[in-house]
Amino acid sequence: MEYNQLKHSYGTVYAIKLESNDDINLKLHYDRQYDKIILKCDLDKNHIRTISMTLNATSFRWDLFEIETHLSTDKPLQQQSIKTKGGFLYRTDQANIEGLFEINDKRYGIEGYWRKI
Repeated sequence: MEYNQLKHSYGTVYAIKLESNDDINLKLHYDRQYDKIILKCDLDKNHIRTISMTLNATSFRWDLFEIETHLSTDKPLQQQSIKTKGGFLYRTDQANIEGLFEINDKRYGIEGYWRKI
């Protein structure tokens, strides 16, 4: 097991690496910045990237929020690629919401807008 922490001018980075005797490795990377967070996770089996996940998000605020994720799997699991993206904006005279979901190149989206006249 290996653990690292690094402080920089815009936040803190944490990294954890776990290795087992049966060639399974897990890497976690968490970067907390003042205006966003980044979380990465990779699982390798026999030196092959089996699962990979990334999450990017802005700081959680009630009037503005954005998030983006990506999850991919490979052998011995079924090969999949799942991506999501969403955003929310609120002001006293308007509100916007957008979302995108993509799985194996098939895309689905939603949008909503409200504006005070």
